[in-house]
Amino acid sequence: LDNKVPDAIQAEMVIEAGRLIVRAANWFLRSSRLAAPMEPTIEHFRPGVEAIYGRLNALVDAPAAAHIEALASGWERAGVPGEVARRVAALETLFAALDIAEVAANTGRAAETVAGAYFGVTSKLGLAWLRDRIGALPGDGHWQALAKSAMRDDLAGLQRALATNALAAAPEGQGDPVAAWEARQRGTMERAARILGELRAV
Repeated sequence: LDNKVPDAIQAEMVIEAGRLIVRAANWFLRSSRLAAPMEPTIEHFRPGVEAIYGRLNALVDAPAAAHIEALASGWERAGVPGEVARRVAALETLFAALDIAEVAANTGRAAETVAGAYFGVTSKLGLAWLRDRIGALPGDGHWQALAKSAMRDDLAGLQRALATNALAAAPEGQGDPVAAWEARQRGTMERAARILGELRAV
């Protein structure tokens, strides 16, 4: 895109890719798959990435979809090809493919099914907002950056656990896992909504 798209726009997109690289590298450093051969590792995670990217608009909640659309549209207006702009705009969301692939492997469910449960419970609980608030915290110093990374990891662990619980609530072919999980956890959902409401207020 040199001499076709302004340097500042290209830099924004490179920064987006860099964030994904840093987060994914940290994920693998903590993973048992770190020592596994590269090619089978790529093939293990590919279905999760494709499951998310192919159904992105249907999976994410309205604020996340609007954020992705705003990024992609802005880059397109600056001259970036549409497919490139949308792929880069989706990079932050595609990070979830690592967790989705692991949950799929652990539960024996298809990546598409796991992706639906993962983003479904995330949307029901408003966890995307919480992730955005973590991202907005100051992170200029080394310890601040580590603290933010730890909070993101904790939240990702919670999303993995919730998706696994939702899948257990409705065996394969027996209804919507998220709806079944929500029906069983109504009291917990109400408490979580109150807590997040208090957080939003402050």
